[in-house]
Amino acid sequence: MSTDYPKKVNYQDYEHAFNSYWLKKFVEGQLRDFDTETMRGLVYGYIFTEDYAKGIIPDVLSAKYWRQEEGKKQKTHNPNIIERYTGLSLAEYLGQGPLICEAIESTGNGTLDNPFCVICVGHEYEFLRRYYPTMKVVSQRLLPGHIDCLELEEEGGYSISIYFDNSRWFERGKIK
Repeated sequence: MSTDYPKKVNYQDYEHAFNSYWLKKFVEGQLRDFDTETMRGLVYGYIFTEDYAKGIIPDVLSAKYWRQEEGKKQKTHNPNIIERYTGLSLAEYLGQGPLICEAIESTGNGTLDNPFCVICVGHEYEFLRRYYPTMKVVSQRLLPGHIDCLELEEEGGYSISIYFDNSRWFERGKIK
């Protein structure tokens, strides 16, 4: 993680940001014009759609989905060629999964006062897998305001609490 963003995301700023054009470009891997703000518009704008209100989250907005796609491509391609020339895994080379995690990272700093904003619990675990790969989740609890607190621990006893704002998931039936 590289940046400490000073303010929590205001979901209302993304009410009209979801755009199927950008979703299509994202799915096709046409990421040249993507930046963190565009990705935030795609991910957080989606929470204002009828599908999200019904509890539907498309696979393509899941970093886990892109990791699975990487596994499929590794069976038919030689990922070592990409890694040899770019230093990146195929998933990082494709860029979709990391873009989702960067959008989440840009929403806060993971503290109780400034939690990372996610649209589902799956995003929490994908984010932790990417940014805290050597740590294990030892506990999880839901705090008032639908703030998820995950306690992570590393061998040797080092531990840290990371907080995620998951309130939009719990409000999804009321969205619109």
